[in-house]
Parts: sequence; C-alpha cells; structure tokens
Amino acid sequence: LSFATTSTITGALTITAGTLYINGTTTVTSDIANSDTIILGSYPLKKSSSLSLDKSSYTIGTDSSLTITLTDFNRNTVGTTSQTLAVAVVTNSDSESVTLTETGVATGIFTATLPLSQSSATLNDGTLEASEATTISVSYTDNQDSTDSSSGSAALTAASTSGSSTGAILLS
Repeated sequence: LSFATTSTITGALTITAGTLYINGTTTVTSDIANSDTIILGSYPLKKSSSLSLDKSSYTIGTDSSLTITLTDFNRNTVGTTSQTLAVAVVTNSDSESVTLTETGVATGIFTATLPLSQSSATLNDGTLEASEATTISVSYTDNQDSTDSSSGSAALTAASTSGSSTGAILLS
C-alpha cells in the first residue's frame, strides 16, 4: 500500500502484513496498529503523541522513582520489534535525557522509570536529583515531525519535619 499525496484516514489504520509507504502527508484520525513496517518518505505519518507521568506530585526522600509514559503510534515504524525514543526531564537544578522503550511489539506506547534522589544534582547521570521543592517538566518532540510535541509536569515537594508547627521543610 502506498500514499503519495496529502491524505486523511478517518478512523483507525491497521497494518497486519506488508509494508506501507508514505510519500506525502497522511493524517490518521484514530489509532494506528502496525504489525509489519511503515516506511516514511520525506513526510511523517501524523498521529499526535501524548506524554504523562504516573503521579501529579512526588515527595523528595519519600518517592524513589517516577514513571514516564509516551503514546506515539507513528513511532512504531517496525511492527516486528520494539523501538526506543528519548524524552527530556528537567527541574530547576537537574536535567536528564531518558530513553523510553516500547512496551511490546507494535504497541506505540513507550515507558521508562527514572530514579529520584534527595541530593545535589548531577546532570544526565540517570537519576533525577533535587534538594528543594520544584517542578518536574517532561518534554518530547517527534524526530520525524517537529510539530508533534508533548509535555507534562508534576510537583516535587519536600518532606516536612515531623511534629513541626511552623511548616518547616527538612532538607538534608
């Protein structure tokens, strides 16, 4: 199957066998299920991505990790293997590039767990470190389509001192 011009597929696109060649702009309005191969020519197959964290708030010293999930069906370009892609995770003091792995063959859902630590930050060391309350920001831009980008955020709070009536924050 081949698309050579601007096309819109209303509904789901399912590829069960064979190769789909895309040489124009193709927009899919629903899910993409790929069990074989999609060859992208000079234009990407468009299906907006979505990015999320497993929680809306994390506590320094209590939560040991965060889980990132990205759904981007058109990044499943080979339906017989799992792919990987990268997202950026940033706070006011740390920055990590995290590799997400597709959850299975032809799922289009990518995930990774990033350890959290209450300590001074070391950039790109595979652990998100913080010593004070901040915001965690996660962002992704599809390398095949720069207009397809997603982001998410969560609060990172400091554990309060037990028994304190002043609301003091305990940081070590």
